[in-house]
Amino acid sequence: MNEDDPEGAESAIVPVLPTADEVPGAATEPSVFTQQENSTVAVGTGPAARPERRLGPSDPLDADDLAAFEAYCDGAGIGEIAAELGRDKSSVARSLALAVFGSKAVDDDASLAPFHGLPYTPDERDRIIAAYRSSGSDSVVGIARDNGRTPLAIAWLLLDSPKRPVAVDKRVRKNVRRRAVGSDANAVVPQGA
Repeated sequence: MNEDDPEGAESAIVPVLPTADEVPGAATEPSVFTQQENSTVAVGTGPAARPERRLGPSDPLDADDLAAFEAYCDGAGIGEIAAELGRDKSSVARSLALAVFGSKAVDDDASLAPFHGLPYTPDERDRIIAAYRSSGSDSVVGIARDNGRTPLAIAWLLLDSPKRPVAVDKRVRKNVRRRAVGSDANAVVPQGA
């Protein structure tokens, strides 16, 4: 995969996705493709256990991750952010994927993705965006598995798409800012201030 262009040039070749038997490790490593951190988990045990919705990824972020996220919120694409911050595109894509989708979205293990490095077709791009819109941010790993791509490649495509399918609403921004290491987002503001 060319790190500066995850999608590659458009091609008329339509990939045929392999079955689970054809992907090395798919049957023996089911934990590789697990639900993202935005999931419902049971709190407590027994019949009184209640489901609790996690609010999003909780991975700590550094100042570079936060700077990339803030530029993304201002409407910049991955290439623009990389140029503005003096970083390469793959580094910015990783920062944004970590900030928005969590640590599972930065997995770039090509051995688990039979189409790793191959260009996306227009239909494949549309299918990935539609799948994301119908299932949300906790589906990046599943979309990657279903399309023979790495989670990072899917996150990169979604984050750098001109269609901007990844919503960064107030809740997402607050969660990302809270996770920034050394940020003032965790500071307690006295009442009346």
